[in-house]
Amino acid sequence: MNRPVLLILLIFYCAASVAQRSKDFYLSGAAKMQSGDIDSAVYYLNQAITWEPDRYQYYIKLGEALYAAGRYDEAIKSFEGVESGKAFITFLWLSRCYAKTGNNVKSLEYLKDYLHFDNRLPDKEIKRDEAYDQLQLTDGWFQLWQDVTYAGEASLEDDILYLINNEKYVDAIALIDKKTENSENPGILYRYRAEIEGLQGNYKASAMDWTELINRNKNDYLAYKERGKAYLKAEKFAESVSDFSKALRLEPADFELYILKARAEKGLKDYSSAEEELLIYLDYFPEDKASIQFLGELYYEEGNYVGALKAFNKNLLLDNSNAVYYKARGKTYLKTRMYKYAIEDLSMSLDLNAEDGETYYYKAMARYYSGDRPGACADWKEAATRGEARAVRELIDNCR
Repeated sequence: MNRPVLLILLIFYCAASVAQRSKDFYLSGAAKMQSGDIDSAVYYLNQAITWEPDRYQYYIKLGEALYAAGRYDEAIKSFEGVESGKAFITFLWLSRCYAKTGNNVKSLEYLKDYLHFDNRLPDKEIKRDEAYDQLQLTDGWFQLWQDVTYAGEASLEDDILYLINNEKYVDAIALIDKKTENSENPGILYRYRAEIEGLQGNYKASAMDWTELINRNKNDYLAYKERGKAYLKAEKFAESVSDFSKALRLEPADFELYILKARAEKGLKDYSSAEEELLIYLDYFPEDKASIQFLGELYYEEGNYVGALKAFNKNLLLDNSNAVYYKARGKTYLKTRMYKYAIEDLSMSLDLNAEDGETYYYKAMARYYSGDRPGACADWKEAATRGEARAVRELIDNCR
């Protein structure tokens, strides 16, 4: 290999290494923040910025952590480090910070700027924000929401929310359709319509409205996430994976995305990719029992029973009072022909939940294969009385 090519490869490797190191710090900081360890979050996020100071997302997340720690002046500096064109959410964060420090004029200025964006949060969410508890008592706050630009929108949101809360979805969509064309903030209306269509089970229409929001802002990762969820519910797994991947590129610290992407990949029967997503998530939340269970189920479906047993064993170490974990491990022992252990685990599961017909069915199978036909017949009978249709066939074939 000639020297210039080697040099290019070395530069590329170093850049990739720096990017990965900074991303690791960023995700660690976000995970610590989600777990409530704010001091550690601030440390890791500062490290991420040290390694890669041009990532505006890092400054936003650091600002959020500093805000949570009550270090509002430092949070302001972090948010001000983001170019205004990069992420309009910084206007809202700066408004919150200034409200907390008692600078009402600055807070209202930034909030007014934020309200110009049609992908902003609904008014109701902003008004309920605890950052504005004191600001809401001022004339400036009242005047802001009386502004002609927003007054009609606020009233419209009230009407939409009333209809949603009363499950009058058709009326709500009709109102949105009527108002969208002349709305100052159509993004909010698209968002409401997408959510309503999701509640109606009309996932195709919901995805189309999320697409409208994406077309208005290609960096709106939440729109990709919500459209991905609509596709997931519609069992359009490939489209769902694509959207969750785009959302993760924009915001890798939204840890729910790893779980959602894994579910979509499971729908495609791409077990190895789904497992990779869960393992990334579990690197940062190693005791999340629901995700450990999901990982074990993926291993089980894939036929990797050793991996499944490791996952179910870990969950039982974390919580030995959950019938689901004993049942999952018992089913896995059954697959590996370890019938004695299967019977023990399935019996323990029934001690904790005696009404699960499926557990009786699997326990019967373990007893049957271990040579205990009378015990198997007794368990199939229990399973059948609890609605397990497979047990009826086994009773007819083996217990007459």
